[in-house]
Amino acid sequence: MVELPQPYVEDIERGERNISLDNLQKFLVALHITPSQLFENYDNKQTKELADMLNRVQL
Repeated sequence: MVELPQPYVEDIERGERNISLDNLQKFLVALHITPSQLFENYDNKQTKELADMLNRVQL
């Protein structure tokens, strides 16, 4: 379970708020996935570069 306020999570889901790397880490841990798994179904260069960058960051 991600311990973030529900309105904050809803804003992220609607694209009304950006997510910090710290909060992204909380989602990844709760989902038991890596950053690259989060983006694996997207097929564009920027998304792949972002996934590579996130994998290099010590989360």
